[in-house]
Amino acid sequence: QNLHIVPLLRMDKGLSFALKPYFVFVLLYRLFMILYHNKYDLLIAAEEYDPFFITVFFSRLLRIKSLLLVGNNINAEIKTKNFVLRIIYRVLFFVSFYFSTHIVCVSKKLRIDLIENFSIPKNKITTKQ
Repeated sequence: QNLHIVPLLRMDKGLSFALKPYFVFVLLYRLFMILYHNKYDLLIAAEEYDPFFITVFFSRLLRIKSLLLVGNNINAEIKTKNFVLRIIYRVLFFVSFYFSTHIVCVSKKLRIDLIENFSIPKNKITTKQ
């Protein structure tokens, strides 16, 4: 069995603002091709924000299971954003959690936070013992 790690957020800091949408498109296309041709059984996202959403999107598109690893207090991080970003991130996280196959939290407090703030069913979340 093979394990492939694809870092999604590694962008060249020197890349001009105008080229970033193209870079993102190329990155997502390459990721799709990797996933499509390798026929994986499970996609795992170990970072928050975009990779959760991207992982769940591709897992649904390609009918693959998805596992999200949560290590940060997402609700607390969202509260540090401005009003518009709070709404965007809350929606992205909710959709990601709702459509993921399973979620693993690093603590019981994070598990409770996700259940209370994102209405995730208790049986969908596992906590490291």
